[in-house]
Amino acid sequence: MLSLFTCCLRRKSPVQQTTTLTSGDDSTLYIPETLKDWPWPRSINPFYEITASESLDWLHSYQFFPPKAQLKFDRCDYGRLASLAYPRLNKEHNRIGCDLMNVFFVVEDGTDEASPEVTKQRVALLIDALPNPSMPRPADEWRGAEIVRAFWHRAITTPGFRRSTAGRFLDHFLDYLQSIVTEAADRAKEVADGPPVYTLESFLAVRRRTVGAQPSFVLLELGLPQELDDDAISEAVNNADMRELSSLATDMILIGNDLVSYNRERATGAVHNIVTVVLKNPPQSPPPKNAPTVIKTAQDSVNWVAAYHQVLLERFLALYETATAHHTGPAFQHLASGLGNWVRANDQWSFESVRYFGARGAEVQMTRVVELLPLQEVY
Repeated sequence: MLSLFTCCLRRKSPVQQTTTLTSGDDSTLYIPETLKDWPWPRSINPFYEITASESLDWLHSYQFFPPKAQLKFDRCDYGRLASLAYPRLNKEHNRIGCDLMNVFFVVEDGTDEASPEVTKQRVALLIDALPNPSMPRPADEWRGAEIVRAFWHRAITTPGFRRSTAGRFLDHFLDYLQSIVTEAADRAKEVADGPPVYTLESFLAVRRRTVGAQPSFVLLELGLPQELDDDAISEAVNNADMRELSSLATDMILIGNDLVSYNRERATGAVHNIVTVVLKNPPQSPPPKNAPTVIKTAQDSVNWVAAYHQVLLERFLALYETATAHHTGPAFQHLASGLGNWVRANDQWSFESVRYFGARGAEVQMTRVVELLPLQEVY
Protein backbone atom coordinates (compact mmCIF):
# COMPACT_ATOMS: atom_id res chain seq x y z
CA MET A 1 0.00 0.00 0.00
CA LEU A 2 3.10 9.73 2.57
CA SER A 3 5.36 12.28 3.80
CA LEU A 4 3.76 13.01 7.15
CA PHE A 5 0.40 12.36 5.50
CA THR A 6 -2.53 13.71 7.47
CA CYS A 7 -6.15 13.14 6.69
CA CYS A 8 -9.17 15.30 7.26
CA LEU A 9 -10.42 13.17 10.14
CA ARG A 10 -13.82 14.66 10.74
CA ARG A 11 -15.29 12.05 13.04
CA LYS A 12 -18.93 11.41 12.24
CA SER A 13 -20.99 10.20 15.13
CA PRO A 14 -22.73 7.88 15.13
CA VAL A 15 -21.14 5.89 12.29
CA GLN A 16 -23.80 5.36 9.67
CA GLN A 17 -24.71 1.72 9.04
CA THR A 18 -24.14 0.17 5.64
CA THR A 19 -27.22 -0.26 3.48
CA THR A 20 -28.28 -3.80 2.65
CA LEU A 21 -30.54 -5.25 0.00
CA THR A 22 -33.12 -7.89 0.79
CA SER A 23 -34.61 -8.28 -2.67
CA GLY A 24 -35.13 -11.81 -3.89
CA ASP A 25 -33.85 -10.96 -7.37
CA ASP A 26 -31.37 -13.75 -8.11
CA SER A 27 -30.02 -12.07 -11.26
CA THR A 28 -28.40 -9.09 -9.51
CA LEU A 29 -26.23 -8.42 -6.52
CA TYR A 30 -26.14 -5.29 -4.39
CA ILE A 31 -22.71 -4.35 -3.03
CA PRO A 32 -23.11 -2.26 0.15
CA GLU A 33 -21.15 0.98 0.39
CA THR A 34 -18.91 -0.07 3.26
CA LEU A 35 -16.82 3.13 3.35
CA LYS A 36 -19.58 5.71 3.20
CA ASP A 37 -18.34 7.38 6.38
CA TRP A 38 -14.64 6.60 6.03
CA PRO A 39 -12.79 9.86 6.86
CA TRP A 40 -9.89 9.36 4.43
CA PRO A 41 -10.74 10.96 1.08
CA ARG A 42 -9.46 9.75 -2.29
CA SER A 43 -5.99 11.06 -3.06
CA ILE A 44 -3.60 10.06 -5.84
CA ASN A 45 0.14 10.50 -6.26
CA PRO A 46 1.08 13.33 -8.66
CA PHE A 47 3.64 11.00 -10.29
CA TYR A 48 0.99 8.39 -11.06
CA GLU A 49 0.99 8.63 -14.85
CA ILE A 50 4.75 8.55 -15.33
CA THR A 51 5.53 5.88 -12.73
CA ALA A 52 2.66 3.61 -13.75
CA SER A 53 3.75 3.89 -17.38
CA GLU A 54 7.41 3.21 -16.56
CA SER A 55 6.44 0.19 -14.48
CA LEU A 56 4.36 -1.28 -17.31
CA ASP A 57 7.17 -0.70 -19.80
CA TRP A 58 9.46 -2.60 -17.46
CA LEU A 59 7.00 -5.48 -17.19
CA HIS A 60 6.47 -5.57 -20.96
CA SER A 61 10.20 -6.14 -21.46
CA TYR A 62 9.81 -9.66 -20.03
CA GLN A 63 7.01 -10.69 -22.41
CA PHE A 64 5.49 -12.56 -19.49
CA PHE A 65 1.98 -12.54 -20.96
CA PRO A 66 0.82 -13.23 -24.51
CA PRO A 67 -0.18 -9.96 -26.26
CA LYS A 68 -3.93 -10.31 -25.62
CA ALA A 69 -3.43 -11.19 -21.96
CA GLN A 70 -0.92 -8.36 -21.57
CA LEU A 71 -3.44 -5.86 -22.90
CA LYS A 72 -6.01 -7.15 -20.43
CA PHE A 73 -3.46 -6.90 -17.61
CA ASP A 74 -2.52 -3.34 -18.61
CA ARG A 75 -6.13 -2.18 -18.56
CA CYS A 76 -6.42 -3.17 -14.90
CA ASP A 77 -4.05 -0.28 -14.10
CA TYR A 78 -2.28 -1.69 -11.05
CA GLY A 79 -0.05 1.38 -10.96
CA ARG A 80 -3.16 3.38 -10.13
CA LEU A 81 -3.69 1.21 -7.04
CA ALA A 82 -0.16 2.00 -5.85
CA SER A 83 -0.59 5.70 -6.56
CA LEU A 84 -3.83 5.81 -4.60
CA ALA A 85 -2.23 3.89 -1.74
CA TYR A 86 0.93 6.02 -1.57
CA PRO A 87 -0.22 9.52 -2.58
CA ARG A 88 2.68 11.39 -0.93
CA LEU A 89 5.67 9.29 -2.00
CA ASN A 90 8.29 10.80 -4.27
CA LYS A 91 8.62 9.64 -7.87
CA GLU A 92 11.26 6.97 -7.24
CA HIS A 93 9.44 5.48 -4.27
CA ASN A 94 6.06 5.51 -6.01
CA ARG A 95 7.69 3.57 -8.83
CA ILE A 96 8.58 0.87 -6.28
CA GLY A 97 4.92 0.79 -5.25
CA CYS A 98 3.79 0.47 -8.89
CA ASP A 99 6.26 -2.35 -9.48
CA LEU A 100 5.06 -4.16 -6.35
CA MET A 101 1.42 -4.03 -7.41
CA ASN A 102 2.36 -5.43 -10.82
CA VAL A 103 4.42 -8.14 -9.12
CA PHE A 104 1.48 -9.16 -6.92
CA PHE A 105 -0.77 -9.67 -9.91
CA VAL A 106 1.94 -11.42 -11.92
CA VAL A 107 2.24 -13.89 -9.05
CA GLU A 108 -1.54 -14.18 -8.75
CA ASP A 109 -2.12 -14.67 -12.46
CA GLY A 110 0.79 -17.10 -12.61
CA THR A 111 -0.55 -19.35 -9.85
CA ASP A 112 -4.35 -18.92 -9.78
CA GLU A 113 -5.02 -21.79 -12.18
CA ALA A 114 -1.85 -23.78 -11.52
CA SER A 115 -1.83 -27.10 -9.72
CA PRO A 116 -0.54 -27.22 -6.14
CA GLU A 117 2.64 -28.85 -7.41
CA VAL A 118 3.33 -26.18 -10.05
CA THR A 119 2.46 -23.41 -7.60
CA LYS A 120 4.88 -24.82 -5.04
CA GLN A 121 7.63 -25.02 -7.67
CA ARG A 122 7.08 -21.45 -8.82
CA VAL A 123 6.97 -20.08 -5.30
CA ALA A 124 10.23 -21.89 -4.54
CA LEU A 125 11.82 -20.07 -7.49
CA LEU A 126 10.56 -16.72 -6.19
CA ILE A 127 11.92 -17.41 -2.71
CA ASP A 128 15.26 -18.47 -4.18
CA ALA A 129 15.50 -15.26 -6.22
CA LEU A 130 15.06 -12.81 -3.34
CA PRO A 131 18.36 -13.38 -1.43
CA ASN A 132 20.35 -12.84 -4.65
CA PRO A 133 18.78 -9.73 -6.19
CA SER A 134 21.84 -8.82 -8.28
CA MET A 135 22.03 -12.24 -9.95
CA PRO A 136 19.74 -12.63 -13.01
CA ARG A 137 17.73 -15.83 -13.17
CA PRO A 138 18.29 -18.54 -15.82
CA ALA A 139 16.68 -17.70 -19.15
CA ASP A 140 14.80 -21.01 -19.34
CA GLU A 141 13.19 -20.56 -15.91
CA TRP A 142 9.61 -19.40 -15.23
CA ARG A 143 9.90 -15.66 -15.87
CA GLY A 144 7.99 -14.67 -12.77
CA ALA A 145 11.14 -15.32 -10.74
CA GLU A 146 13.21 -12.90 -12.81
CA ILE A 147 10.49 -10.25 -12.54
CA VAL A 148 10.46 -10.55 -8.74
CA ARG A 149 14.26 -10.51 -8.58
CA ALA A 150 14.49 -7.37 -10.72
CA PHE A 151 11.77 -5.66 -8.69
CA TRP A 152 13.63 -6.35 -5.46
CA HIS A 153 16.97 -5.24 -6.88
CA ARG A 154 15.50 -1.92 -7.99
CA ALA A 155 13.76 -1.43 -4.65
CA ILE A 156 16.76 -1.97 -2.39
CA THR A 157 19.09 0.09 -4.59
CA THR A 158 16.72 3.08 -4.69
CA PRO A 159 17.98 5.94 -2.48
CA GLY A 160 16.04 6.18 0.77
CA PHE A 161 15.10 2.49 0.99
CA ARG A 162 16.28 1.65 4.49
CA ARG A 163 17.87 -1.69 5.36
CA SER A 164 15.39 -2.13 8.21
CA THR A 165 12.50 -1.50 5.81
CA ALA A 166 13.93 -4.12 3.46
CA GLY A 167 14.07 -6.66 6.29
CA ARG A 168 10.47 -6.06 7.30
CA PHE A 169 9.31 -6.24 3.70
CA LEU A 170 11.06 -9.55 3.08
CA ASP A 171 9.56 -11.11 6.21
CA HIS A 172 6.03 -10.23 5.10
CA PHE A 173 6.56 -10.93 1.40
CA LEU A 174 7.94 -14.40 2.09
CA ASP A 175 4.91 -15.12 4.27
CA TYR A 176 2.68 -13.93 1.43
CA LEU A 177 4.41 -16.29 -1.00
CA GLN A 178 4.01 -19.25 1.33
CA SER A 179 0.31 -18.46 1.66
CA ILE A 180 -0.08 -18.80 -2.11
CA VAL A 181 1.02 -22.42 -1.78
CA THR A 182 -1.53 -22.98 0.99
CA GLU A 183 -4.29 -21.43 -1.11
CA ALA A 184 -3.47 -23.65 -4.10
CA ALA A 185 -3.64 -26.78 -1.94
CA ASP A 186 -6.95 -25.69 -0.40
CA ARG A 187 -8.38 -24.86 -3.82
CA ALA A 188 -7.50 -28.29 -5.19
CA LYS A 189 -8.92 -30.05 -2.13
CA GLU A 190 -12.28 -28.32 -2.41
CA VAL A 191 -12.54 -29.00 -6.13
CA ALA A 192 -11.75 -32.68 -5.54
CA ASP A 193 -13.72 -33.32 -2.36
CA GLY A 194 -16.72 -31.04 -2.72
CA PRO A 195 -17.47 -30.02 0.90
CA PRO A 196 -16.27 -26.57 1.99
CA VAL A 197 -12.64 -26.47 3.06
CA TYR A 198 -12.97 -23.34 5.17
CA THR A 199 -14.75 -22.04 8.20
CA LEU A 200 -14.72 -18.26 8.45
CA GLU A 201 -11.89 -18.41 10.98
CA SER A 202 -9.71 -20.78 8.98
CA PHE A 203 -10.36 -18.80 5.81
CA LEU A 204 -9.35 -15.50 7.39
CA ALA A 205 -6.14 -17.06 8.68
CA VAL A 206 -5.12 -17.74 5.07
CA ARG A 207 -6.75 -14.76 3.36
CA ARG A 208 -5.01 -12.25 5.63
CA ARG A 209 -1.77 -13.50 4.11
CA THR A 210 -2.80 -13.96 0.46
CA VAL A 211 -4.25 -10.45 0.18
CA GLY A 212 -0.71 -9.02 0.33
CA ALA A 213 -1.57 -6.16 2.66
CA GLN A 214 1.28 -6.59 5.12
CA PRO A 215 4.17 -6.25 2.64
CA SER A 216 2.27 -3.36 1.03
CA PHE A 217 2.00 -1.57 4.37
CA VAL A 218 5.78 -1.75 4.81
CA LEU A 219 6.24 0.60 1.84
CA LEU A 220 4.47 3.30 3.84
CA GLU A 221 7.83 3.65 5.63
CA LEU A 222 9.27 5.17 2.44
CA GLY A 223 7.32 8.34 3.18
CA LEU A 224 9.02 8.91 6.54
CA PRO A 225 11.70 11.62 6.88
CA GLN A 226 15.17 10.23 6.18
CA GLU A 227 16.51 11.77 9.38
CA LEU A 228 14.18 9.60 11.47
CA ASP A 229 16.22 6.80 13.04
CA ASP A 230 15.45 3.12 12.61
CA ASP A 231 14.72 2.60 16.30
CA ALA A 232 11.87 5.12 16.22
CA ILE A 233 10.38 3.43 13.15
CA SER A 234 10.72 -0.05 14.64
CA GLU A 235 9.12 1.13 17.86
CA ALA A 236 6.12 2.45 15.94
CA VAL A 237 5.80 -0.64 13.73
CA ASN A 238 5.97 -3.02 16.68
CA ASN A 239 3.62 -1.05 18.91
CA ALA A 240 0.60 -3.14 19.99
CA ASP A 241 -1.86 -0.48 18.83
CA MET A 242 -0.18 -0.28 15.43
CA ARG A 243 -0.33 -4.04 15.06
CA GLU A 244 -4.04 -4.01 15.83
CA LEU A 245 -4.69 -1.16 13.40
CA SER A 246 -2.75 -3.07 10.77
CA SER A 247 -4.78 -6.22 11.43
CA LEU A 248 -8.08 -4.34 11.20
CA ALA A 249 -7.00 -2.58 7.99
CA THR A 250 -5.98 -5.92 6.49
CA ASP A 251 -9.37 -7.43 7.24
CA MET A 252 -11.22 -4.44 5.79
CA ILE A 253 -9.09 -4.56 2.65
CA LEU A 254 -9.62 -8.28 2.11
CA ILE A 255 -13.36 -7.93 2.71
CA GLY A 256 -13.55 -4.98 0.34
CA ASN A 257 -11.65 -6.93 -2.28
CA ASP A 258 -13.78 -10.03 -1.88
CA LEU A 259 -17.04 -8.09 -2.07
CA VAL A 260 -16.16 -6.50 -5.41
CA SER A 261 -14.49 -9.62 -6.84
CA TYR A 262 -17.17 -12.11 -5.78
CA ASN A 263 -19.20 -11.86 -8.98
CA ARG A 264 -16.13 -12.45 -11.13
CA GLU A 265 -14.78 -15.25 -8.94
CA ARG A 266 -18.14 -16.96 -8.61
CA ALA A 267 -18.36 -17.09 -12.41
CA THR A 268 -15.04 -18.93 -12.63
CA GLY A 269 -15.65 -21.26 -9.69
CA ALA A 270 -13.10 -19.68 -7.35
CA VAL A 271 -13.56 -20.58 -3.67
CA HIS A 272 -11.02 -18.28 -1.98
CA ASN A 273 -13.52 -15.52 -1.23
CA ILE A 274 -15.19 -14.59 2.05
CA VAL A 275 -18.61 -14.28 0.43
CA THR A 276 -18.33 -17.85 -0.87
CA VAL A 277 -17.11 -19.10 2.50
CA VAL A 278 -19.95 -17.51 4.47
CA LEU A 279 -22.51 -18.73 1.92
CA LYS A 280 -21.25 -22.32 1.87
CA ASN A 281 -20.44 -22.60 5.57
CA PRO A 282 -22.39 -19.94 7.54
CA PRO A 283 -20.66 -18.92 10.78
CA GLN A 284 -22.13 -20.46 13.92
CA SER A 285 -21.24 -17.54 16.17
CA PRO A 286 -23.78 -14.76 16.82
CA PRO A 287 -24.06 -12.56 13.70
CA PRO A 288 -22.79 -8.97 13.64
CA LYS A 289 -25.26 -6.17 14.24
CA ASN A 290 -27.67 -5.73 11.30
CA ALA A 291 -26.48 -8.95 9.65
CA PRO A 292 -29.00 -11.53 8.39
CA THR A 293 -29.52 -14.36 10.84
CA VAL A 294 -30.11 -16.91 8.07
CA ILE A 295 -27.83 -17.13 5.04
CA LYS A 296 -29.40 -18.80 2.02
CA THR A 297 -28.44 -16.60 -0.92
CA ALA A 298 -25.39 -14.77 -2.20
CA GLN A 299 -27.05 -11.50 -1.21
CA ASP A 300 -27.53 -12.78 2.33
CA SER A 301 -23.83 -13.59 2.46
CA VAL A 302 -22.82 -10.22 1.05
CA ASN A 303 -24.99 -8.46 3.63
CA TRP A 304 -23.49 -10.54 6.46
CA VAL A 305 -19.95 -9.75 5.30
CA ALA A 306 -20.75 -6.04 4.98
CA ALA A 307 -22.12 -6.01 8.54
CA TYR A 308 -18.94 -7.69 9.75
CA HIS A 309 -16.91 -5.02 7.90
CA GLN A 310 -18.87 -2.35 9.77
CA VAL A 311 -17.79 -3.84 13.09
CA LEU A 312 -14.15 -3.70 11.99
CA LEU A 313 -14.55 -0.15 10.70
CA GLU A 314 -15.90 1.11 14.00
CA ARG A 315 -13.12 -0.65 15.92
CA PHE A 316 -10.47 0.88 13.64
CA LEU A 317 -11.78 4.42 13.98
CA ALA A 318 -12.12 4.16 17.76
CA LEU A 319 -8.60 2.77 18.16
CA TYR A 320 -7.15 5.26 15.69
CA GLU A 321 -8.59 8.15 17.68
CA THR A 322 -7.20 6.97 21.02
CA ALA A 323 -3.90 5.60 19.71
CA THR A 324 -2.90 8.70 17.72
CA ALA A 325 -3.75 10.87 20.71
CA HIS A 326 -1.41 8.78 22.86
CA HIS A 327 1.40 7.97 20.39
CA THR A 328 2.34 11.38 19.03
CA GLY A 329 5.64 10.52 17.33
CA PRO A 330 5.88 11.19 13.58
CA ALA A 331 6.41 7.53 12.66
CA PHE A 332 3.27 6.31 14.45
CA GLN A 333 1.16 9.18 13.14
CA HIS A 334 2.32 8.68 9.57
CA LEU A 335 1.97 4.90 9.49
CA ALA A 336 -1.43 4.84 11.22
CA SER A 337 -2.82 7.40 8.81
CA GLY A 338 -1.30 5.48 5.92
CA LEU A 339 -3.25 2.39 6.96
CA GLY A 340 -6.49 4.35 6.86
CA ASN A 341 -5.66 5.67 3.42
CA TRP A 342 -4.81 2.16 2.16
CA VAL A 343 -8.36 1.04 2.98
CA ARG A 344 -9.74 3.91 0.90
CA ALA A 345 -7.27 3.31 -1.93
CA ASN A 346 -8.18 -0.35 -2.28
CA ASP A 347 -11.89 0.44 -2.45
CA GLN A 348 -11.46 3.34 -4.86
CA TRP A 349 -9.22 1.43 -7.25
CA SER A 350 -11.75 -1.40 -7.41
CA PHE A 351 -14.12 0.93 -9.26
CA GLU A 352 -11.56 2.99 -11.20
CA SER A 353 -9.93 -0.14 -12.64
CA VAL A 354 -11.62 -2.47 -15.14
CA ARG A 355 -10.54 -5.60 -13.24
CA TYR A 356 -13.85 -6.28 -11.51
CA PHE A 357 -16.52 -4.39 -13.43
CA GLY A 358 -15.12 -3.83 -16.89
CA ALA A 359 -16.01 -0.38 -18.20
CA ARG A 360 -18.92 -0.08 -15.73
CA GLY A 361 -16.87 0.70 -12.62
CA ALA A 362 -18.14 4.25 -12.15
CA GLU A 363 -21.74 3.13 -12.70
CA VAL A 364 -21.43 0.29 -10.19
CA GLN A 365 -19.79 2.60 -7.67
CA MET A 366 -22.87 4.81 -7.91
CA THR A 367 -25.68 2.22 -8.12
CA ARG A 368 -23.89 -0.59 -6.19
CA VAL A 369 -25.77 -3.11 -8.35
CA VAL A 370 -24.17 -5.73 -10.61
CA GLU A 371 -25.76 -8.37 -12.79
CA LEU A 372 -24.57 -11.83 -11.83
CA LEU A 373 -22.30 -13.20 -14.53
CA PRO A 374 -23.03 -16.59 -16.08
CA LEU A 375 -20.67 -19.29 -14.90
CA GLN A 376 -17.26 -19.19 -16.61
CA GLU A 377 -17.82 -15.69 -17.98
CA VAL A 378 -15.63 -12.78 -16.85
CA TYR A 379 -14.97 -9.25 -18.10
